[in-house]
Amino acid sequence: MFCPIKRNAATSYSVWATDDGTTSIPATGDPGRIYNAGSGYAQRTGYTTFSKFGIGKAPAPFPVELLFFDARPSRNFSGENAVDVTWATASESNNDYFSVECSQNGLHFEEVTRVTGAGNTSTTHNYSAVDNEPYNGISYYRLRQTDFNGQFTYSNIVRVNLPAGDVMLVYPNPSGKDEPFNVSISGKKGKKTVIVLRDLLGREFYSKAFIVSSDREVFAVDTEGKLASGIYFVVAASDNTIYEKKIMIK
Repeated sequence: MFCPIKRNAATSYSVWATDDGTTSIPATGDPGRIYNAGSGYAQRTGYTTFSKFGIGKAPAPFPVELLFFDARPSRNFSGENAVDVTWATASESNNDYFSVECSQNGLHFEEVTRVTGAGNTSTTHNYSAVDNEPYNGISYYRLRQTDFNGQFTYSNIVRVNLPAGDVMLVYPNPSGKDEPFNVSISGKKGKKTVIVLRDLLGREFYSKAFIVSSDREVFAVDTEGKLASGIYFVVAASDNTIYEKKIMIK
């Protein structure tokens, strides 16, 4: 936004004003102001004294008034490490969406998820998102806000310290006997791992060997409906170590 500014006789720039001190700048089309979009100019009339004049540019309002941005360690529905990200806005203008971003070094960030913004609003809005695949140890989170016109701004950066999680997790637990369940293996990338499913009597119902290809890999165990209801043990052997979890089959 541009407007004429006026400087009364003085030796300090602090006396620059948008009018002569007795009137306010009229709205477009009102007496005392002329606006011609086709010719590309605005004219202010009605000044009653002479002094130095200039053209001033008022800053555009921030697209989002952010009340807070926070990220905290948590656990997701399967018991694995996660990070809960929350923020709130007091007002939004031309706001398309938010991007939650994460970094291991605080310099290079990657998008975790997107959350749709409220567009234009002057009321408080609360937002949340979950990073279900966070980095172990120290990582950094920030919020990127993007307008409908593609312009964007960043929030402050929040540091999160996430302790190493369990090597093996089994979920959902309990699980239905006609449905596969998941086994998550963490921290064994490149290692040969064997997963075995046994009942309380030691009878084996499932066995599979594989090479773990990522820092955290999830495998679906499908017993094809052959299990009776009861308690079973999921055993994983990797890198000369045995890991064991109980699972309830309903």
